[in-house]
Amino acid sequence: MDKTISSAVTAISDVSQENFIASSLIRLGYDVIYRATTPQELKRFLLINEEVLLVISDDFRDVAKIEIRDMLVIRGKSPLRNTIATHNPTNDLELSEVLRERKNHEIATARIPSPCRSKVALFMSTGRSSGTTTVAINFAHSLASLGERVLLIDANSSHPDLADRFELHGLFKKIAETRFGFALCEMNSLESLHIFAEQATAFDTVVIDIGRYQSNRLNSLGRRIEDLIFSWALQSADFQFILSREDQIECAAAVHSNALTLNPKIESAVLIHLNSVLSSRNREKLTMEIIQGTGIRSFLISRDAKAVEKMEREHSTIFDSSPKSMLKSEIVALGSCLKSG
Repeated sequence: MDKTISSAVTAISDVSQENFIASSLIRLGYDVIYRATTPQELKRFLLINEEVLLVISDDFRDVAKIEIRDMLVIRGKSPLRNTIATHNPTNDLELSEVLRERKNHEIATARIPSPCRSKVALFMSTGRSSGTTTVAINFAHSLASLGERVLLIDANSSHPDLADRFELHGLFKKIAETRFGFALCEMNSLESLHIFAEQATAFDTVVIDIGRYQSNRLNSLGRRIEDLIFSWALQSADFQFILSREDQIECAAAVHSNALTLNPKIESAVLIHLNSVLSSRNREKLTMEIIQGTGIRSFLISRDAKAVEKMEREHSTIFDSSPKSMLKSEIVALGSCLKSG
């Protein structure tokens, strides 16, 4: 269930039908916060409670005049009902299926927002535990320290992390400012996608953490909410940073090639996490080998475990908690790359 629609309201004429629907919603994980008996009561309640799922029967008086974004109309029991509903769930499974089909239809027919007009940097990885979120956070801080208005979007709907990292809640509902000079939000639904896509234009730079790259997203766009978010992010991006290991260079090159099919103007850079400390000469040699092998820019990123642990423990950034870390200077270089790119 989408956590932005966790509250529900019922408006069902038949008492026994209403009792079943309300109980079923509760068993399915919804919080039934109001059970309306008249259209006047319902309208007054919805004036101050818009972010709810309304389950209403088509024999409820004035049902055609009720306007709310999330409304499921079911078939009532009265012979005088309006003939506008086809669903009449009689058990939890049927109600769950109706709600699921409704959400799938909403996603399938949804329009992706226009690409963001701000400068957009997209971060993704070719594998698990690649440090994408850590780099994206500090990248946002590096730009904010230069005086830019920066929005960091957690678009990793499978494993959102920013709320816990900064002990901020409700990021899927509204943008929150941090003490580090950049703002945060979380995209995990159609509603948050459209709201934050519009609000993102007020920022100089938008940094998007998409998480692990999944090749099937380009083939299944429009079928899942994460596909819609990924499509919008990729179409908006001026630059994408692909975090990878040395043994996944070919995969990183494929990610860049696939991205060009959706956004021909996008530029890319591979960020390679080093497993050991290299001399300046060996770092330069490895960088050139990667550039020659992929045809795109390449940067080496140190694994500073102590700095990352301190950052997470203090709910901070490396720029704030470990300003002397080599990882900080490496991420600053990425910011310069975007500004010149």
